[in-house]
Amino acid sequence: MDKSFEKIFSLNLNRIKTGLNHEQFELNGDFFSHFENTPVQDCGLKADLEIHRTDSHIDVKFHIHGYVVVSCDRCADDMKLPLDTQERVIYSFSEKMKDAGDTEVLYVDEKATELTLVQELYDFVCIALPFRKVHEDIGENCDPEIMKYIISDSGDDDNEKEIDPRWESLKNINKKDQ
Repeated sequence: MDKSFEKIFSLNLNRIKTGLNHEQFELNGDFFSHFENTPVQDCGLKADLEIHRTDSHIDVKFHIHGYVVVSCDRCADDMKLPLDTQERVIYSFSEKMKDAGDTEVLYVDEKATELTLVQELYDFVCIALPFRKVHEDIGENCDPEIMKYIISDSGDDDNEKEIDPRWESLKNINKKDQ
């Protein structure tokens, strides 16, 4: 990945002082264009970071909110999906930090001057996407032109397909055993 791109989404550790700090990143379609096979085609997202630094670690709470444009799983048309997620990562300067509950702990070289967050931002957005993405879940309708090819008219006897007789034979297998 391009170093200048990574620098945009990095924390300058020399600038992060002990105690509470705040950072904000804006993600758009260009951000996701740096990843292959991404489900996100475009977006308007803000990542608000609450950063608490100590001598031994940096605790980062990510709040990512806005919208993403993804393909509908039913009609393949674009849909604008709202997104709001919160995640937390602890970046430790020492491998002695073993347990942080359910929070992910990543180790960082104590001499590091930058902390690149590109992968975390990408992963958190992708994880927040629902498994099923269809227009009706956001109160919209799928493209009617596409839907007429997907949904057959079950009331029209001329369009009904012949049922494969093998299916009927399979249904009768259980009846023979009884």
